[in-house]
Amino acid sequence: MPNVRARRIISRIVLIALIACLAVGAFFAVRHYLHRDDAHLIQGEWRVEGEHMTMVIDENDIKMPGGVEFSYTIDPDNGKLTLANGTLTGSAAYRLTDNGATLVLTERLPYSKTDDQGQTVVEYSTHELLLTRISYDTTAQPQLQDG
Repeated sequence: MPNVRARRIISRIVLIALIACLAVGAFFAVRHYLHRDDAHLIQGEWRVEGEHMTMVIDENDIKMPGGVEFSYTIDPDNGKLTLANGTLTGSAAYRLTDNGATLVLTERLPYSKTDDQGQTVVEYSTHELLLTRISYDTTAQPQLQDG
């Protein structure tokens, strides 16, 4: 009966290898989906594409050239930033690439227009801002760049 014993050993080895592969796959899936910390990944120095400027995001504020600062809170479950500067408030949806190299902010901005019946109607325009990471330095100074 050596063949039966050899088959059992091979079956056990295959089963152990399969369980190990599943465990490694589960580890990386959980690490990817549960470990991503957007509140940390969003921080750093960013180049604002098409605007010839940089901005810096630290744990509390978004800083732009000229001393303009917005405090913010992040809601990673809904992909949303809420911004405030004195009495001005707003929000933007955000998308952050997996490697944290690109951040896209999408704002819906209200505007008023008059419809065919002469009524004022509020509609929304969408504005996207593409940011490319320069560094993770939250102490950098935002700058205007020659364009």
